[in-house]
Amino acid sequence: MKESLLIIEDQVLLGNELTRFFKKHHWEVHVATDIRNATEFLIENKIDPIVILSDMNLPDGNALDFMEHSKTTVPSCEWIFLTGYGTVTDSVRALRLGAYDFIEKPCELDRLHMLVEGRRLHQETSQHFNRYSLEALVGRSTPTKRLREMLKQVVNVPFSSLVITGGNRYRKGLNFSHITLHWDTCK
Repeated sequence: MKESLLIIEDQVLLGNELTRFFKKHHWEVHVATDIRNATEFLIENKIDPIVILSDMNLPDGNALDFMEHSKTTVPSCEWIFLTGYGTVTDSVRALRLGAYDFIEKPCELDRLHMLVEGRRLHQETSQHFNRYSLEALVGRSTPTKRLREMLKQVVNVPFSSLVITGGNRYRKGLNFSHITLHWDTCK
């Protein structure tokens, strides 16, 4: 499966260069020259990119406003902004809105590739470990509810060793996976 990337860039030459570069690295690339085109890709074509790589100032508006409005459309998408006219205020706003990075043009393609690839790996890892979330612990019985509550408490306690006891039916390995995954994220 190819990974999807949406590039929003009004400079055609830069958009073509980025497209060529990321296609060479096996990405499925969609290019929009303005917010209207980007909206078509996200809503009408229903693409779900891992990363949106966007210029800040576009002919029909500011990409930060577009990011704020499209968070419900593509909630798991990461945003990386490229700009030649960035201000400290814009960069702070971008990061507060949840942008992954804010880069000034011109930028090195290798650095950009490292950021985009890092987001792909992060999403892949998150999807892999979602099966160990506490919500994935199936069951509505009283013992299962108590176990879920106990696991929520245990992950917040710093410990160097933990012993989980019980017979085979207690799924000790699965509970251990829940604890270690969530404990690592709480540190």
